[in-house]
Formats: sequence, structure tokens, C-alpha cells
Amino acid sequence: MGQTITRTARPLCTLRAARQRADWAGLNRLVKEWRPDAMVVGLPLTLQGGDQPLTVAARRFMRQLERRYRLPVYGKDERFTTLEAKRQAAFDESLDPIAARIILEEWLQTRARNE
Repeated sequence: MGQTITRTARPLCTLRAARQRADWAGLNRLVKEWRPDAMVVGLPLTLQGGDQPLTVAARRFMRQLERRYRLPVYGKDERFTTLEAKRQAAFDESLDPIAARIILEEWLQTRARNE
């Protein structure tokens, strides 16, 4: 969940895909509760910035989100966010929520610079 005024984000929870299927019930619950204006999905690009099989899956997920929730869905390059999350994490802390926060905060900062 992110805030456009402060350009900060915080993790709400981690939803896990099962058998390459999104947790639609969990997403439905979060969208209903938080009523977002848009969504941001991390794009797992290659080091050179190109697509790989996971990028194709992420873009498909973005299209599914757009159709299901009728909201703008933006992709954000997620290269190096895991490294940054490892740097910021406590010893036993999960990296996924930290990486998600980093992705969203970078997207919010880039968006603000482009407005």
C-alpha cells in the first residue's frame, strides 16, 4: 500500500500464488478493503533489461488485474530490489514485503518526477 503525497509504502500482507494461479480471493479482499486507485506489479527483467519467462508471466498477471478490477496497472522494473531488500532486512525478516515496498516507493518517486 502506498501514499502518493509522501511517496512512501508499507506492506500489508504477502499473498502466495498456488500452482501459478493468483490468490484471487485474497486480492479481492484487499481491493475491497483498500479501494486502490492503481496497482503496481514488479517486472522481473534480465540484467540487460530484456524480458524473460517470468516477465511474460508478470505482464499476463498485469492484464488479468486490469480486466478483473478495472484499474490502471503499472509495471516497475524490479532488478536489484532483492539485493536492496537483503541490505535493509533484519536477520530473520522475509524479503518479499521489503522488496515490494522498495518497488512501490521507487515507482511513486519516478511518477512524482514525471508529473
